Amino acid sequence: MHWYALEDFSFPSLDDLISYYVSSQQPINPQVLTSVLKTPVKRQVWEFHHKDVTLKEQLGVGAFGEVRAGEVFILGRKYECAVKLAKKVQDEAEFAHAKEKIKEMMHEARLMRHYDHVNIVRMYGVAVDYEPLMIIIELVKGGSILSDLRTRKGTVSHDEKINCMVLGTANGLCYLHSRGCIHRDIAARNVLYTGTKIAKISDFGLSREGCIYRMKGSKKVPIKWTAPETLSTFTYTLKTDVFAFSILVWEVFSDGDEPYGDLSSAETKRRVMAGYRMQPPAGCPEGIPELMKRCWEQDPDERWSMDDAVDFIKYRIAKLPDDDSIGERDSRDAKANFMMLHFAMLAFCILQ
Repeated sequence: MHWYALEDFSFPSLDDLISYYVSSQQPINPQVLTSVLKTPVKRQVWEFHHKDVTLKEQLGVGAFGEVRAGEVFILGRKYECAVKLAKKVQDEAEFAHAKEKIKEMMHEARLMRHYDHVNIVRMYGVAVDYEPLMIIIELVKGGSILSDLRTRKGTVSHDEKINCMVLGTANGLCYLHSRGCIHRDIAARNVLYTGTKIAKISDFGLSREGCIYRMKGSKKVPIKWTAPETLSTFTYTLKTDVFAFSILVWEVFSDGDEPYGDLSSAETKRRVMAGYRMQPPAGCPEGIPELMKRCWEQDPDERWSMDDAVDFIKYRIAKLPDDDSIGERDSRDAKANFMMLHFAMLAFCILQ
């Protein structure tokens, strides 16, 4: 139970406290007689009470928060969801970091509520009446593309990798760029993958609105996914995301291997800025090496846009036959040809 006090009065909830001010028309600040509550500001559809959310099992945990499965009531209907919770911090030494993390979470929520696309994780809303702060998002039960690739290592077909993982991510990123958003953390670990094989971009904590963003101060960045011009100038553009996407493509076709192998972040940074690029994973289907090459060009002006990448995947790669099913497809074609010949001969006999 949370109690709210007003001089000699106490109220069991914030709603009761506000109702008192509205009905009594008492000024909120006694020294400012005009500070009276008159016109209410309606709660937005994405603003929830904590009581609307039921928390279930833990899905993940970090230094300053956790993610839980849950259920949320929206307009009288119950939906499965995932809930990001900010950790309550008691230690003053951690307070500054926790405050920054909460700021990042709220920034993420403000961004995500504007997006509606099948390849973007949906944000239902927030609950901020009291601690812990909650961000309520779509529950994706399948985990990330990275975890899926590692779990099913060596068994994911080229067709699924191209049409579901790579093209799905590309479509989602293309949508974000059309809305003027730089994601800044595209990687296989940050793209969730449903049981129905739909890729959904998540983790918008580092994302920024606009087509250019200059990072202030020294902050941790995912070096192995970061474009060379960003490593040298700390400036992010839409083309920074395109470079990160090329590394994601490499991850997909290496079945979730670590980019640049055992190279340290410092050595990776030095080499990438000097123009070094990884070799395409063994067994890449035709077109994938070209896609990576175009998306990780050293000069961002020469690098493809996500529109270019999507078009290339759709019209040059996605139509290629999947190596895993070529034999099966040949067998079906042979059977179809035999049946056509059989019916042709039958028709000829009838006509005679």
